[in-house]
Amino acid sequence: EHYIEFAHGDAVAPLKVIGDAPGKRGTEVTFLASTETFKNIEYDFATLEHRLRELAFLNSGVNIALSDMRHAVEKREEMHYSG
Repeated sequence: EHYIEFAHGDAVAPLKVIGDAPGKRGTEVTFLASTETFKNIEYDFATLEHRLRELAFLNSGVNIALSDMRHAVEKREEMHYSG
């Protein structure tokens, strides 16, 4: 399992190996917008979901999960197309 963190487009530290990852595969990305970089940090969940659903459809077999943790109750959609 590997880990890397970026801030303002630059790596905070080099890529780290943080352990074995038995049974794990794929990539997880967490995006938190910076008000120093972006003028508007409000995102429309439906717009992001629509685009990610298109990408899941175009990339058969890929699992894409979108989570919105800005509120007390997390909103989550998972998208996957087999064929």
